[in-house]
This record gives sequence, structure tokens and C-alpha cells, in this order.
Amino acid sequence: MFQLLHKFSLIFLLLSLITVAPATYAETFKVGYFISRTADDMFYGPVVGFMQAAADDLGVELHIIEANDDHLLGHEKARELLFPTPQLDAIIAISVKESGARILKLSEQAGVPVLIENSAILDKAIGSPRQYFQNYIGEMLPDDEMAGYELAKYLIQRSSKSSEDGAVNMVAISGPYGTSASIQRERGLQRAIEEYSKTNLLQIVRANWERGRARRTFNKLILRYPNVDAVWTASDGMALGVFDALTTLAPNYRKNILVGGVDWSREGVEGVDLNQIQATAGGHFMEGAWALVVVYDFLNGHDFMDSEGLKMKTNMSLITKENFEDYAPLIEKNNWKKINFKSFSKTHNPEIAQYNFELKAVLDALDLEP
Repeated sequence: MFQLLHKFSLIFLLLSLITVAPATYAETFKVGYFISRTADDMFYGPVVGFMQAAADDLGVELHIIEANDDHLLGHEKARELLFPTPQLDAIIAISVKESGARILKLSEQAGVPVLIENSAILDKAIGSPRQYFQNYIGEMLPDDEMAGYELAKYLIQRSSKSSEDGAVNMVAISGPYGTSASIQRERGLQRAIEEYSKTNLLQIVRANWERGRARRTFNKLILRYPNVDAVWTASDGMALGVFDALTTLAPNYRKNILVGGVDWSREGVEGVDLNQIQATAGGHFMEGAWALVVVYDFLNGHDFMDSEGLKMKTNMSLITKENFEDYAPLIEKNNWKKINFKSFSKTHNPEIAQYNFELKAVLDALDLEP
């Protein structure tokens, strides 16, 4: 009888140890992040900084691969990192001029999973995630159409208040062809124009995200349309280029022209605070970190296909003078270290059914109120 009880005691002890044993994770995953410009770029600087804070928390070895505005360079660097032996466990890639498609084809041969982030693959032959390419595990994109719409709506509403008949004359400066961000933001702009019938969209031009080019472009636009009320731009850099041009105009004249951009870059947010521009739509600088959390969990066996779906969308918000104090702490680099990125991960929190990457969740992590 004693021997039988002793056996049961040993079995119970072993089961108890199995139950409380901590989960084990890979020591270090190596993840490559392919960006279209450089890590010191106005937009990519915060993206990489926020993402690195997440990588530090998750124990991920993050490799930043810069294309420096050469969409073919990413393909060459991907080949070096994937062959003959893959040096990366996974790839997160921003697709500009179909750079994502080129990287994806290489990763498929190498057997390395790829998540497309921020800017979509436009080539229909690639198909949806996991349709033709098994290692095309998913995409995570910001709601660029909503950002373009909300920015246009804000500028229209503010401009119409100062107009006797509520009519608004607007010009738009967009990004380059061949990027989903430009396409979707312009769609949002057009939706707002259709909604506000008294708004006249005089012209859309392109400045390829460049501040200097936007300045030169607007100098020509203002000669053609001297009665313009608002300038919608698809990036903060271009919005600040318009501001640079406006500084050469008479003070009373430039005060009547409202300008907005997209990105939540440090310069753009500061521009709102200094009344250089009136609004910036963004928050998507955090998306690289969220993509990293998803990829990290995927590598640890937590597939997002059934819970989030293969095409994930992240929200963007507008920073204006009215809410500047609420959102400005989010772009402070020192605050990013206060966020426990493990708290967003399913690997470390098995009870999480769906990811919560909403702005409020980040503010809560920083103990801030929106």
C-alpha cells in the first residue's frame, strides 16, 4: 500500500512540475526589416526607434536593411542574406515599386517567412498572403485612406469657417506613383471632396515625399491659384515644404492658408505646436513594432491567420493644436522604453485572443490618458 501511495505521490509531483514549468522560447530570432529609405529619414527614424524598443523587450536581433531610395537595392541585399544559407529567421518588408514582390520571391526559395508592412504589394500576380506563396505569411497596413480622408475633412472644415459662403479652394501634393500609401491617401482625399460639395480641388501634383520639391512645387501652384485656402499633403515633409514656401509670402496672406500632412514625424508634430502646419495624421510609425510582435509570435507557433486574418489594418489618428498635449508624449523616444512590449505578445500572454494595438492601449502602457 505504501509503495502504491509513493508511486502516486511521484506521479503527482511530476505533473505539478510540468504544469508550472515556464514556457521556453527561441534564444534569439533574427528578423530583417527592409525599408525604402534610411533609418535617419524623417519618417523611418521614429519607426526604427520604436521597433528597436520592441525588439529589445522581445529579445529579437533586429537587422535594418536600407534601400536608400533604390528599390532594386533591397532585392540585392535580400539575396545576400538569404543565400546560400538564410541568415534571417523572418523578414518584414515595406514594398515600394514592387520591392516587396522581389524580396518575397527570394524568401519563398529560401523558406523564410515574410510579412509585408506599411506599403502593399500591388502586383496582382503575387496574390493574397499564402495564396501562391506559402512564405508570404501576411500583411499589416495602416488605414491610409482614412488618414487622407480625416486630414482633408479637418482642413475643409477649418477653412470653410473663414469663408463667407463656406466654399474652399484646395490643392494637393501627393507622394510618388507606385506606392499604396499615395494611392490610398489620395482616395481618402477624393472621398472628402465628394462629401463636401463646396470644396474645389484645383489640382493634385506630386513631390515624391521631398520637402524641397514640395516647396518648389507650391511656389508654382500659388502663382497659378492665388485664392487657395488649404493645402493637403501626403506627408509631413511635404507639408513643411509648403510652410517653407509660405514664409516668403506676406504675413497676412499666409495666415489664411491651412496646411496638413501625414506621418506624425517629430518635425511634423512640432510643426503643429509651432503653428507651421495645422494637422498631421499618423501613429503608423508604431506599426513596425506591431509587425515585429506578430512575426515573433508566429515564429513561436502562434499563427494569426484565424484570429486577426492574413490582412491586418492599423488605425491612424490626427494630431492638431486641440489634442497636441494628449498625443505629443507618444513621439518622445525616452517614453518608448517605458512600454512593456511583451504585454502585447501572445507568446508571453496566452490569454490574448486578439491583438490590441490601438492608440489607447499604448497610452495605457505609458500610463497616459487620451
